[in-house]
Amino acid sequence: MGLLRGAALAVAAVWLAIVLAWAPSTFALTFDDAYYYFEIARNLADGAGSTFDGINETNGYHPLWLGVGVATFAVGFDDVAAVRTLLALQVVAYGAALVVLASVVDRAVDSWPRLDDRLDRRRCTATVVAVFVLAAGNPFVAKTFVNGMETGVTVVLLAALVLVATSGDGRWLGDDRARRWRLGVGALLALLFLGRTDAAVIVGCLGLWTLPELPALARRHGPMTAGHRLVELFAIPAATMAAFAVVNQVAFGGPLQISGVVKRAELTPARVAGLLAAAGLALAVGVLARRRAVRLDATDGTAARLPRLDRFVARTGWFAAALVLLGGYYAFASQQQWLWYFAPHVLYGLVLLTLAAADMAEGALVEARSRRHGRRSLLAVQAALAIPLVVGLALVSVRFADPGTRSIQVANRVAGDWISENLPADAVLGSWDAGVVGYFTDQAVIGLDGVVNSYDYRDARAEGRRAELLADQGMGWLVNHGDLVDGTDPDIAGAASGVLDADDLAGMELRMTWPFRYEGTTTGSGAGGPGVKAVFLYEVGG
Repeated sequence: MGLLRGAALAVAAVWLAIVLAWAPSTFALTFDDAYYYFEIARNLADGAGSTFDGINETNGYHPLWLGVGVATFAVGFDDVAAVRTLLALQVVAYGAALVVLASVVDRAVDSWPRLDDRLDRRRCTATVVAVFVLAAGNPFVAKTFVNGMETGVTVVLLAALVLVATSGDGRWLGDDRARRWRLGVGALLALLFLGRTDAAVIVGCLGLWTLPELPALARRHGPMTAGHRLVELFAIPAATMAAFAVVNQVAFGGPLQISGVVKRAELTPARVAGLLAAAGLALAVGVLARRRAVRLDATDGTAARLPRLDRFVARTGWFAAALVLLGGYYAFASQQQWLWYFAPHVLYGLVLLTLAAADMAEGALVEARSRRHGRRSLLAVQAALAIPLVVGLALVSVRFADPGTRSIQVANRVAGDWISENLPADAVLGSWDAGVVGYFTDQAVIGLDGVVNSYDYRDARAEGRRAELLADQGMGWLVNHGDLVDGTDPDIAGAASGVLDADDLAGMELRMTWPFRYEGTTTGSGAGGPGVKAVFLYEVGG
């Protein structure tokens, strides 16, 4: 079904045209946190070190995507052109991932062996292609991967891992797998970890999944061979994780990224219970999938109601279990949940949806009493699949194109340009949402949320001496978006009380306001939903 791979390329081509030709795409697709990456990458390319603000060293990023950013700035791109270039690279990666997923589906379809009529095969193929295009082309799905964040590079690695999982006989340590293959998969897992470090959960679940293979392998070849094969598969990712922790501990004062540390929620009894429930559900998913895989090995699997979907889940049960664990972690152990956190879930769901469409379309024809009834049933299946996807595409596209959903970033960019032109070059500003304004401002902007700050800042915050630290660093201004009420932000005093001493808080003066209307949700000091908001600039050290 080469048509499906062609459709994948077409989806990527459309999104590439949007990124390159539609000027607002640099804000419509990105998140504020993406500009943390861009600014750190620019500083590294300029020789300023691993820092966002030029003052604090930080490791608040995932290294693989940052490396792509550094290379982009190093060859001469900057400002909006660099952002657009990086988004275009992410579209290419997304397109490559879609082609890989199309190959997974193509292999599962296997030219529709249960259909004798050529026209029926074409109709089923058209159904699968339509579902795949409508889902993959949806701006919500595309923005999960094309967003300026690390998921823009991990998407192709995740897709490659799915392809590996569904190839061969499903065994990772079996006799048909050469040492070179296991080392190659290990390298893929290591890259996936460097792409986004929570992939350690995926690696761990795969490790547990392979353990049932060991007894039979040990009986055939001895325990040493079984152990060697396990080491060949997981030595590279394990060494990569260990090296990552050591380098971060030595260079930044902690083994993990500061961005993940500061987002961690306090583990209350309710949160612990939620995490345990997620772990139990993940274990159940893995065990059931493993049992199903064993049963399918003894049959051809065609008796199942949804045979392709059934076999896919049985082969990738470890991945599904990892998704449950990751979802539980972000729901119960993290203070924030963002779209890009769930990129593996969206990718897995895209494959599930497409395979389900293939099974439903074929089943409508195979199980019908007659050819006429079968084609009527197929029409019903096509309508049931297409209507919600078309409606969803239309609604999301309208919202995606709405200037109100990106107005917050545009206003921060305007504020950044004004600050660059009007404040002293040595001015130091603080912001709770520092991404866009920091990227477009020549002066230093300290990220007050701590996501791309230092471990020293984290410690000062925990010990109640953050205001003293920021004063020592010369912070004399605050810039942030918030609700606009009677010309000011009603929440700024409460937010600033944690970063300013009493004298600076009492003497804080509003210097500039950039109003806008926003049609989304915000975090930080500008928490809330849609409405009239503004970017505010306060002087606190005058």
